[in-house]
Amino acid sequence: MAEKYGVMVCGHGSRSQAAVDEFSVVAASLHDRFPEWPVEYGYLEFANPVIRAGLDKLPTPDWMIDQVSQVGFPAPYFFAVCAEMAEYAGGLLLALGLAG
Repeated sequence: MAEKYGVMVCGHGSRSQAAVDEFSVVAASLHDRFPEWPVEYGYLEFANPVIRAGLDKLPTPDWMIDQVSQVGFPAPYFFAVCAEMAEYAGGLLLALGLAG
């Protein structure tokens, strides 16, 4: 099975609408450059969409669902998505210096 990857472009966000618009243009240009990959973007704060919304639009990789299934969890898709959310939350806490 061919694996499909996605690109998540994360920005800090800004109260300046011009800055927010410029960042969205960058994300759109990546989509044009890599049409075979899903590209989403999101902001940490001050703007929408937030990073979580962009991540939710990206597909859960088949390999992750397969790994969760091999461990023996029931509902492997559900638990793979839970694992993705835990990875995201942990990474965000590390980036903010609240975990180590």
